[in-house]
Amino acid sequence: GLERILKAVTRGSFLLPLLFVTGFITVWLLWNTVSQVASRQEVEEALVEREAFFRLLATVAPVGIFHTDREGRCVYINERWKSLTGLSAETALADGWTKALHPDDREDVVNTWLSAVSDRKPYRQEFRVLHQDGHTLRVLSQAFPEIDGGGNLRGYVGTLTDTSARREAG
Repeated sequence: GLERILKAVTRGSFLLPLLFVTGFITVWLLWNTVSQVASRQEVEEALVEREAFFRLLATVAPVGIFHTDREGRCVYINERWKSLTGLSAETALADGWTKALHPDDREDVVNTWLSAVSDRKPYRQEFRVLHQDGHTLRVLSQAFPEIDGGGNLRGYVGTLTDTSARREAG
C-alpha cells in the first residue's frame, strides 16, 4: 500500500505532479467560490441600499411616481400619486388607475397609453384627473420605457405632475 506509493513517488512517478495539480485546482476552485460568494453578497447589499435610496426618493418627490409591468399595468404608485388622485394603492394597481381619469378624457388617455406601450415608446399626455373627493385637476403624465440589457421591455417608469396652477396663471 503506502510503502509502494512512496517508492513510486521517489522514482519520479506521475503521482506527485498529479497530486500537486489536483491540489492546486482544488484550492483555486475553493478560492474562486469564496470570491464569488463575497462578490455576490456585496452586490446584494449594494442593490438593497440602492432600492432603499430610490424608495426614499419616491417618498419625498413632489410629483406622483408610478411603475408598470411590460403590459403597462400599474405595479407601484408613490404617496404623491395617491394624494393627486385620491385613490389607494390597492385600487390604482393593474388598470385601476383609470378610475382617476376624468370621464371625458378616459378613452383618449387609455388609448394613447396603450399605443405607447404597444410601440415601446415614451408617453406624454396632459389630461384631467377627477379626484375621489370630487374636484378636478389638470395633470401632465410622462413615462419612459424601462429596457433591460437584452433589449426587452420590463415596464414603464413615469410621473404625474399637477399643472392646474400653471394653467390658471397662464
